[in-house]
Amino acid sequence: PVYRVLQGERTALEVLTRCSAVAYQTHLAVKIAKEHGWKGRIAATRKTTPGTFRLVEKYGVLVGGGDTHRYSLSAMTMLKDNHVDAAGGITAAVHQAKRA
Repeated sequence: PVYRVLQGERTALEVLTRCSAVAYQTHLAVKIAKEHGWKGRIAATRKTTPGTFRLVEKYGVLVGGGDTHRYSLSAMTMLKDNHVDAAGGITAAVHQAKRA
């Protein structure tokens, strides 16, 4: 039984360490951006570690002052330049996206 408790403790510490590292690195990026007068947002990519760590990493970004952007492809619509070009302009691309 003691082995299982220690095993669980080790796992919990690894998860907390990873979350803390993501939060710290995000905080540094946000701080540097502000120091240079950048008005944009520091946002996380969707391409995080698969599985449970995705949620841990997104939480770390949030705690560090960043924007989690989106959790998955279904969270919001994103139009890239090739979508806009194929649709014949931004207005047409937005209308097509809303119909989809």
